[in-house]
Amino acid sequence: MNYQNSKFLRFQWFWICLRFRISGLEFKVSDFTQYLRPFKFHYLKTDKKKIIIGATDHLALPDFGIDEIACKIDTGAYTSTLHCSRVRLIEKDDQSILSFKLYDPKFGISTKKEFRYTEFKERKVRSSNGEIDYRYSIYTTVVIFGKKIKTEFTLSFREKMKFPILLGRRFLKNRFIVDVTQKELSQAQLNQKTSR
Repeated sequence: MNYQNSKFLRFQWFWICLRFRISGLEFKVSDFTQYLRPFKFHYLKTDKKKIIIGATDHLALPDFGIDEIACKIDTGAYTSTLHCSRVRLIEKDDQSILSFKLYDPKFGISTKKEFRYTEFKERKVRSSNGEIDYRYSIYTTVVIFGKKIKTEFTLSFREKMKFPILLGRRFLKNRFIVDVTQKELSQAQLNQKTSR
């Protein structure tokens, strides 16, 4: 019997013993540790519990002093997007500095502060109509469902859009399950906690 067939038989025997009782004995995974060493059972790893998030919600951006701002969940986008204005590059002491403002009464953003980042990237982004655009991106912290998550945002002027923030797949991956039939689930969770 070659090695490949031997591995296959051990694999079959392991699962048979897990599912059935033989001679009145119930086998445990720990009884077969020696047979598991040649294998890597990635599907035996338990993922952390994912949170259900609706089509829209609210979040906080502590790095910008924003306690609450509306966002839309966009599974069609890979990277998240943040509304901003007056985006410009400043050259100082042989260093490029990215400058922008978030102030916009329409979205309830009252801070008039100019934010500056020395660590940023330029991303190639494809819009929903297929057009290619180049945007700057930064990393910042998001607080939602009571969790702090550092994620990447591309900067875009979204004055004509309904939501100032889009949360893309990269932010959602391994953290959230999207239920488009629901909305404001983090707010509902917060209200439930405060009412107790």
